[in-house]
Amino acid sequence: MRVYRFRYLFVAWIALAVLLAGVPGPSSVRADQSDELLDMVVELLASPDRDMRGLALQQVREELPGEAATKRFVESLPKLPVDAQAALLEALGERGDVAARVAVVDMAEAENESVRAAAVGALAKLGGADDVPLLASEMAAGPDTVQAVARQSLIRLQGEKVNEAILAAFEKAEPDSQAPLLDVLARRNAREAMPVVLDAAKGDAEAVRIAAIRALRLLAGEEHAAELVEAVKSASEGAERYQAKLALMAVCGRAREKGAKAIIAGLEDADPDATAALLQSLARAGGDEALGAVVKRLDDEHEVVRNAAIRTLAIWGDTAAAEHLVRIAETAEDLRHHVVAVRGLALLAQPRPDRPAEIDLLVKALELAKRNEEKLLVLGFAGASANPAATAVVLPAMDDPDLAEAAGLAAVLIAERMEEGDRTAVREALQKVIDTTKDNELRQRAKKAIEAK
Repeated sequence: MRVYRFRYLFVAWIALAVLLAGVPGPSSVRADQSDELLDMVVELLASPDRDMRGLALQQVREELPGEAATKRFVESLPKLPVDAQAALLEALGERGDVAARVAVVDMAEAENESVRAAAVGALAKLGGADDVPLLASEMAAGPDTVQAVARQSLIRLQGEKVNEAILAAFEKAEPDSQAPLLDVLARRNAREAMPVVLDAAKGDAEAVRIAAIRALRLLAGEEHAAELVEAVKSASEGAERYQAKLALMAVCGRAREKGAKAIIAGLEDADPDATAALLQSLARAGGDEALGAVVKRLDDEHEVVRNAAIRTLAIWGDTAAAEHLVRIAETAEDLRHHVVAVRGLALLAQPRPDRPAEIDLLVKALELAKRNEEKLLVLGFAGASANPAATAVVLPAMDDPDLAEAAGLAAVLIAERMEEGDRTAVREALQKVIDTTKDNELRQRAKKAIEAK
């Protein structure tokens, strides 16, 4: 029986291939030829052989266009085994012919989870605003697999009124179901939802507030900076304040100094914990006024604010913060503050795509560093520079037994990367590597580099 079945399927495959080979394009298919081809594809859809079914599904997706063909495939759905139903539903979704929509919606209520998930997934291309309630319901209460597929379908759904329908579903939903709908709106970049999202960020249900604040991270513009400042100040400690801070930082990254003005105004009556959260957003905004507001809090009476101000300076985007980091590193009684300041100075001095390394700051950071961890960080940044002046950082470190090998590697990396400039100091550093390193591979690299220079 198995041999007979295999032979039949093999013959069917060959017959389908021959039939397709004789059909230059859809427009040339005779009615009887088209019916024969459709009959064969429908029969193969029910095949237990995956290769046979795969061949038929390929025809569904790409080779047999037209509403008539779509209806034939749809008519076969109830007669297929469940795994074949799921596969055909996926293929119909990829086919994109809305003539299949009604049947797909019906299958979205199937008892079998894989069939249900495939139907819900197909609606991403076949559905529209009218299908939002179904998808929202599946995302809220369907099996886990179906929930995830429904979410993706809502995000991908096309149509002018889809966002409007999602907002309507949000208004009707219970709080537990509102949070994922807010995430969907954010992923759809539904800026028309901003009034609803802003209201939700002030609501009673914490899960909905957090979801709304996450949505604001993607949707909010510079005109919403003040409202996000208030969200940070009013948020409960933990996840809600963290998400509010991320949202504000995202807006400040886009709005820059315009965002800083809202934060500075909000700092005046913020409690210490909220102040700490707000300060970190100023680093994303940047500008002299923002920097002044951070420096002002370095001597704040509350430790949480002082700590936040130092951490903010350590991630500042331009060298205007350097003098303040140097002062902290020189005078801090708390080793943690010293470490943060030195690391911040090193980060500020490192080479970036838009500018070379700040060699003077790297030298200063190495000079101020008390621990080898920070010294190694500075040497790593020096090694990432193609500037021969960076040897001013690595040469002194080569006399320290704890740093000599790392400094030698940095010298070699500088030499390998540099393209122009005074090579005298580089040759001196490379010769010192050759004379002192215990690493034979590093010595060979130094010799090769010195010969090339």
